[in-house]
Amino acid sequence: MNNDYELIYLAQENNEEAKEMLYQKYKNLMHTNAKTFVMENSDKGIDFNDVLLELNICFEEAINNYNQDNGASFNTFLVSYLNNALKTYKRSIDKKKNKILNESVPLEDDEIDYSNKLYKEEDMIEYMVFDNGNTYESYYDGLKDQEKEIIELLKSGYSYSEIADMLNKDVKYVYNIIYRIKNKLKEMI
Repeated sequence: MNNDYELIYLAQENNEEAKEMLYQKYKNLMHTNAKTFVMENSDKGIDFNDVLLELNICFEEAINNYNQDNGASFNTFLVSYLNNALKTYKRSIDKKKNKILNESVPLEDDEIDYSNKLYKEEDMIEYMVFDNGNTYESYYDGLKDQEKEIIELLKSGYSYSEIADMLNKDVKYVYNIIYRIKNKLKEMI
């Protein structure tokens, strides 16, 4: 197995396999940081998937910005990079211009509430697409073919990285499609 330094070098040379290996190695760190951040800021209405997407973007940046000559291990560098990103994200949320959105409550009590639940990313899509086993037909019909295909693959139990491999795309592409699906669902609800 390659060590971090070899993988970082290859990833900086745009080797997708090396990026995926690094992602698999550090995804639990990003998930844990995202869950902790959401729980610590539960009063702000922060969405787990939004935080996770932010951390995935920061992970890509950390790979590109890491320099072994600075003396820190990649793990140390990544933890510091993610923590700084979360601090910046929190500052943007705490700005007064976001106060109305952060303190708002739904007008109807019967809306679906995900704020107190944390799911694996694959489970989150299932919750978004299904409500007590009933498919949102109008929502599903409004999806593009690629979005429908990804949902079907997730429902079949494939991971994001497996789906990316099947589609010959980067894992980030799958995350972006899921993010787009999620936003479409929010508009519908």
